[in-house]
Amino acid sequence: MELIFFIQCFFSVMFSISFIVKLKNISGFIETVSSIISNLFVAKISAYFFLILEALAAITIAFNTTKLFGEVIILMLLLAFLISNLLVQFKKQKIKCNCFGKLSEEFLGDKVSYYRITVLGLLLGTLIFFRRSQIGIELVPLNTTLNLFLSSIAVMLTYFLINTYIHLMYMRRNKY
Repeated sequence: MELIFFIQCFFSVMFSISFIVKLKNISGFIETVSSIISNLFVAKISAYFFLILEALAAITIAFNTTKLFGEVIILMLLLAFLISNLLVQFKKQKIKCNCFGKLSEEFLGDKVSYYRITVLGLLLGTLIFFRRSQIGIELVPLNTTLNLFLSSIAVMLTYFLINTYIHLMYMRRNKY
């Protein structure tokens, strides 16, 4: 059952990082959303709405009592991300994702975005499949909770480092 709690911790850390980075650069996130949604007023409301959903997902997924609510929010966010990718790909645009701000250089509508959606969907499916397991931050010992949250942070940092390395290699290859 530690795997299930690790997935919960991972989602919590991922959406916390995403929330903090977007909150720090809200104008950049609004710009990204307005690139997809042409109406600026609707884009601003949508950006703040997604920001609130990410904060709620980060909090609710970690607790056993609110895990179902967190799973529903994450499903909504994944569907919105999928629809955004499809719209950008359909319009043949190149829009910076801004999912993690300047921590990673990603674009909507590329092949890698669909891989990320698939992996996150599989992780969410695992949580839903093992729905009966009673596990959450309030039921797990503190040392296990800290270990799994720190491991989730390590996974995210590794992702950012690999993404940066790939981006630098691409830049180096195209420079010469």
